[in-house]
Amino acid sequence: MVELQEFFVEGGDAKKSHVLLHITEPTGPYEEENKGYFFALAEINNGNEEQIQLLQQMIDDIETGYYENKDTDNKDSFELTLEYINRRGHLLLDKNNSKFNCVIGTIKKGKLSFSYHGNPSIKVIFVKNDKYQLHDILEQEAEASDQLFSAIMQGEIKENDFFYIATPHVNNHISDRQLLNTLSARTTKQSSEYIQKILSFLRDSLSYGGLIMFMPPNDKRIKPLNKEINENEDLAEEKITKPTTISPPEKKDDSETNYRPREEKEYDSVFNMILVNFGRALVLLLSTILKIIKGFFVFIGKSLLSLFIIITNKGGQRAMVIQSIHESINAKKTYLKNLPLISKILFILTIILAVIFTGSIIYFKIMNNIEKQQQDYTHQVQAITDKKTAAEASMIYEDDKKAFELLKEAEDLINKLPMKNQAQENTKLQLASEILSNLKILQNLNTVNTEVVADFSAEQASAQTTKLARINDTIIAYGPDDLFIYMYNINTGSVEKKDHQTIPNLTKANTPKEQDKIVFLTNDNGLAFYSPESGVITTKELPTTEGSSISDVFVYSQKLYTMDTAHNKIYKHNPTQLGYDKGSSWLKGDIDINDGVSLAVDGDLFLLKSNGEILKFTSGQQQEFTITGLDPALDKPTTIWTYNNLKYLYILEPTNKRVVVLNKTGQMMQQYTSDSWQNPTGMVVDEEKKVVYVLDNNKIHRFGIQ
Repeated sequence: MVELQEFFVEGGDAKKSHVLLHITEPTGPYEEENKGYFFALAEINNGNEEQIQLLQQMIDDIETGYYENKDTDNKDSFELTLEYINRRGHLLLDKNNSKFNCVIGTIKKGKLSFSYHGNPSIKVIFVKNDKYQLHDILEQEAEASDQLFSAIMQGEIKENDFFYIATPHVNNHISDRQLLNTLSARTTKQSSEYIQKILSFLRDSLSYGGLIMFMPPNDKRIKPLNKEINENEDLAEEKITKPTTISPPEKKDDSETNYRPREEKEYDSVFNMILVNFGRALVLLLSTILKIIKGFFVFIGKSLLSLFIIITNKGGQRAMVIQSIHESINAKKTYLKNLPLISKILFILTIILAVIFTGSIIYFKIMNNIEKQQQDYTHQVQAITDKKTAAEASMIYEDDKKAFELLKEAEDLINKLPMKNQAQENTKLQLASEILSNLKILQNLNTVNTEVVADFSAEQASAQTTKLARINDTIIAYGPDDLFIYMYNINTGSVEKKDHQTIPNLTKANTPKEQDKIVFLTNDNGLAFYSPESGVITTKELPTTEGSSISDVFVYSQKLYTMDTAHNKIYKHNPTQLGYDKGSSWLKGDIDINDGVSLAVDGDLFLLKSNGEILKFTSGQQQEFTITGLDPALDKPTTIWTYNNLKYLYILEPTNKRVVVLNKTGQMMQQYTSDSWQNPTGMVVDEEKKVVYVLDNNKIHRFGIQ
């Protein structure tokens, strides 16, 4: 049995675009075997109410004619009906200011017959060489304009084949590739719902409609297959045959019709009378039960009053109350004993009904609470699903920022979902997995295989390197607790170590663009230069304010920038013969940088804070800068690096063992991590050669970037 699923989205302007979608399903074995399904899809652009009514009447007439007329030796009932409809086609075709597109067809036992007018979207998706392929039926077909339906196309839908029709404007938002991927990855129902949700987000004046037919196999459906669509590939297996021309219309009276209304059954009035009398009886029963309940509560009240008097003997009435109770009990016993049998039965039934009624109220109250909780849960799950679908639609249109926001909102809703049973727990885990899968796509998190190019522990067992610097083709590893620097030659792969015991505690380093030295910072706010010509490290002068705490240095355009976190200052120093002068305060305004950890300058200055925030400054003035699309957020990053000839900002974050790449407006571009990293602490980037060097546990790891 073929699967049929439709999608429909109503636009905001019915005059500009009006869509009619009509499906008649078999109602019994006879219709299914002999006639099958009838379907119609039509769109009128710039039409009026009269045309819409004419088109609806035309569809009804075709349906009636198809199901009620008999086939002849030469033509079936569908072709005969279309020939008749063509005689009245001028009623629609004569409207000059309007345009309509229409597909009319039938399918029975996989045999498909259809005709069309205008430019609807008609496509077949079929399996060839274990891959789904798509063919546009009307791609090379020319429309005949002298009659309504000029030809009938016939073919067969086999197992795993799709037949897809849609109004023309759907093609503007659902490409062939998207359609192919959607149908191959989802069930027919899920595909129609997914397309409808994407179209519903457009919220424009146009209406959209379509129909998906699928012939399921006896075994399991083919899994999603991703393959480039090759429209030039041989279509010898295409199921749709060449069109059969319909005979031209004969001139007859326009009032002739083959429409015969179907009989409708009316409800029997006796049934209505039964319902009314049943309702009256139910009202009478409920009123009787309410009277009994009222008497019960009156009895409870009197009993409590009597109990109070018995306990307290108020007014000396205890004996009188006890005597009254005994007399009342005896009177009730006598009354019940003398009741007729039928009265006793009715009395017992009344008590049973009262108990049942009270229990029903309690039961319905409990069930209402359960139903409300289930409805709330269903709404929560639906809200999550809607956000996920909206995010996927945004991803299709490459609006990653909006998609990321929607997925994070969905993630927050998932965290609030209850897990009172196994089904709810499974639903939560499934939704969380789907959201995480989409987030990973947006995160651009690449797990890379790295190459260890240098191991300094092999050169010095006590090596304690934590940072990297580069000058020319040499990468230097150093650390504040190591009395050696280790020099790795990129070209030869050789490693050399040098003693710097006279200038210990190297904490930070920066290499100017001129590549003539490496400027080192020591933990006592001291400065040292490494010269590649002499191969030695020498002390240099850097006057500082008392109480300063210099956390990083950066050389740009021969000027030295230092970050003093103790005084919330960034100083700009000019070079001197002995090093650099005391410098002048560069920042403008009161800005908190006490948790700053790293500097980078490319004309603008970027300051990285330990909380993951990045501040941007131009000529000392703070500029707006926000990180977007990054998940998870930066957590205790240690290094930021860029220069004026580079496109991106590079950030090293040991907490999540990753290198983050941002563009200079803050948009996340890529993330890199490696399973071989334990605690990466140093980084050097060669953007020109697309290579990154990372220091981890005295080893330099090298990997390529995009």
